[in-house]
Amino acid sequence: MASGNRLARAAHRLLTVVAAVAVLLAVPAAPAAADVPLNTAPPTVTGTARDGQTLTADPGTWTGTAPITFDHQWVRCDGAGANCADIAGATDATYVLTAADVGNRVRVRVTGTNGEGSDSAESDLTGVVAAIDPPVNTALPTVTGTARDGQTLTADPGTWTGTEPITFEYQWRRCDGAGANCADIAGATGTTRVLAPADVGHRIRVEVTATNEAAGVDATSDPTGVVTADPPANTAAPTVSGTATDGNTLSATSGTWTGTAPITYAYQWLRCDGAGANCVDIPSATADDYTLTSADVASRIRVKVTATNDGGSAEASSSPTAVVAAAPPVNTVAPSISGTELDGGLLTVDPGTWTGTVPITFSYQWVRCDAAGANCTGIAGAAAATYTLTGGDIDHRIYALVIATNDVDSAGASSALTGLIGAAPPANTALPTVTGTTTDGKVLTATPGTWSGTAPITYAYQWVRCDADGDNCTDITGATEATYTLTADDVTHRIRVEVTATNVAGDDDALSDPTAAVAAAPPVNSVKPTITGDAYDLDTLTVDPGTWTGTPEITFTYQWYRCDKYGNNCVPVAGATGGTYLLANTDVGAKIGLKVTGTNAGGTADAYSVLTPVVQPVSLAVAGAPYWRGWDIARGTALLPDSDGGYVLDGWGGIHRFRTNDNSTPPALTSTPYSKGWDIARDLTLLPGGTGGYVLDGWGGLHRFAVGGNPLPGGVSGGPYWKDWDIARDVAILPNGTGGYVLDGWGGIHRFAIGANPLPPPVSGGPYWKGWDIARGIALTADGKGGYVLDGWGGIHRFSIGANPRPAPITGHPYWKGWDIARSLTIPAGGGPTGLVLDGWGGLHRIAVPRPS
Repeated sequence: MASGNRLARAAHRLLTVVAAVAVLLAVPAAPAAADVPLNTAPPTVTGTARDGQTLTADPGTWTGTAPITFDHQWVRCDGAGANCADIAGATDATYVLTAADVGNRVRVRVTGTNGEGSDSAESDLTGVVAAIDPPVNTALPTVTGTARDGQTLTADPGTWTGTEPITFEYQWRRCDGAGANCADIAGATGTTRVLAPADVGHRIRVEVTATNEAAGVDATSDPTGVVTADPPANTAAPTVSGTATDGNTLSATSGTWTGTAPITYAYQWLRCDGAGANCVDIPSATADDYTLTSADVASRIRVKVTATNDGGSAEASSSPTAVVAAAPPVNTVAPSISGTELDGGLLTVDPGTWTGTVPITFSYQWVRCDAAGANCTGIAGAAAATYTLTGGDIDHRIYALVIATNDVDSAGASSALTGLIGAAPPANTALPTVTGTTTDGKVLTATPGTWSGTAPITYAYQWVRCDADGDNCTDITGATEATYTLTADDVTHRIRVEVTATNVAGDDDALSDPTAAVAAAPPVNSVKPTITGDAYDLDTLTVDPGTWTGTPEITFTYQWYRCDKYGNNCVPVAGATGGTYLLANTDVGAKIGLKVTGTNAGGTADAYSVLTPVVQPVSLAVAGAPYWRGWDIARGTALLPDSDGGYVLDGWGGIHRFRTNDNSTPPALTSTPYSKGWDIARDLTLLPGGTGGYVLDGWGGLHRFAVGGNPLPGGVSGGPYWKDWDIARDVAILPNGTGGYVLDGWGGIHRFAIGANPLPPPVSGGPYWKGWDIARGIALTADGKGGYVLDGWGGIHRFSIGANPRPAPITGHPYWKGWDIARSLTIPAGGGPTGLVLDGWGGLHRIAVPRPS
């Protein structure tokens, strides 16, 4: 359509021109007529057809009456130039391409307008609008240069593609030794980087940011090698200051150095010949200053400085000093005197401290002054470094003059005065000694040893007792003489003597070496052992070990011997090794002897007793007693006075008589309880006169009976009674017949009174088995001061009545361990020597009963 308009407009213009020529040819010229705008050259578009670029329209060439104004309209067509449409709002002479234009073509339509009308013309299409390509790295940035402190690294941005123009920015980065853990280096954004000490030990990378209109993209170079330190380099030599004279101190400066900080400096002083050559290290002279010594005299001194950093080390030496001069002796610390300021004491002078070139030699002169330190005179012959004080020095003061000499000169210096020289107190020069035999009872003798000091000297002694090593000694009370008799307390100890020497000037102590350990004195019998007791069957013999000397503690062991009736053919009694011996039937007709062996730390010794008379028989033979083998029915037993027979109680209350020795059968009992079929009777007991007694039942009830034709005994009061509790086990009456005691199954002992008498005293020390029904019998001693409890196995346990001590133990009684068979215990009213234990079958067993004392 646009091209058709252009053709129409051209034909119109041609006709108009022809007509105008004709007129001009026909008539004279007249004023020109007005004309509408007419495009004679189409609009054009300049600029790059790419997203983001600006296109500019040129309206082309127009005819028509001026003024002509131009309007623009940008048009977007597809890539083939078809399907065109106005771009909304795009009505300026310029147009910025957008992403919507990418892949399309663009043209501009220009409309020229004047007062006569308007006309439009379009430009040719642009090329296809291209997109903007972001930067793309195709070869990483690179870093060139030496990786060392102070050197310059240069960055190359690498190779990039993308829409130009592309600009580059740089950021240098510091990484660890492996090239990782990188961080930006502040301010390092140029194409070069001068390496600094902070970079040493690290690797460096450069990050390049490429930027165009599309985007900014980063790429990082490979890391450099590890940045090394710049080694030290000396730019100004070390220097030495100070006067070159023996004893003076020289000081060094390190000079001036370049290189990576930190730089450390080590010093070595050198001794050179007089020309400053042939230098050698001075041992241990490694500080930054050096004090000249005599060895340096006539030499020149240099200092060598070694600078070290992480990059390496380098050395530089100073110029040599002047030749070192010698120095005369000069005293810097006065001489001093040490030692004992007493008669006989040794004084020693220390020459003090001197400077000056060695060798320096010293000479001495000791000087004696009065008590005020005046009127001093040299002591003839006292020209050594030591001086032994004499009596002539007492109450004087002493000093020493020291003269120092070297190859340059001599100088003198004096010590301070001593204090007043005094008399010498005692001093031990050889320890005290102890002589004698180190055995308990022997005498030790002390010598005071050797002492120096002003005479006269007196000596005092103190004997001390020490441990087995001779240490931890303590004074022995009262042992203050020059001799000491050893005692049992000293055995196993070592003995020393402490000597105190005293004179007008004072006193001093010295301790002897320890003796050998004191040995015990072995036992020695001085009075033979003796045997006490009656030589009768079932009597007990007791030994007195006799009198012994020797170191306590002396322990005794015993062996009883049985000899024939003439005292010959003696043999040890097997197992008879105690301090007492119970005579048995096997001893009847024999004599008994005893060997006592005394033992202490010093040894052993034996002593023999006198033999006993021939042992006589004492019997308590029982006949006629009931015996129910296999029937545990026997419950109690009682002996008549003087053991003239007795009675056995069964569990129903039956009382059975038995004879002893050659006595007749005891009289019958009257009024005894009898509970046939009821095992309730527990014990019976007789009054002291044997006229009657009591039967105990299991609840604690006491039932009277009479012996022969005697009346019933009196009633009892205060006794225990456990109704329905079968706990009562045995009963015993006091020798005076005023009361007695009931035993329960646990061993409890309960008092009761007979007639109007008060309750008997309480008992103490007896056994008590709470919860264990094991107590079976009770019997009282003939004196009524104590008694015994029988347990079911036959064990016999002592108790006391009132405040009395417990009675002697009973020996020789049967013991059925694990068999609850013992039932009753009976002691004759006379107190012995034999008693009876009843077993549950009715067996009667003799026991040895101690006689009352």
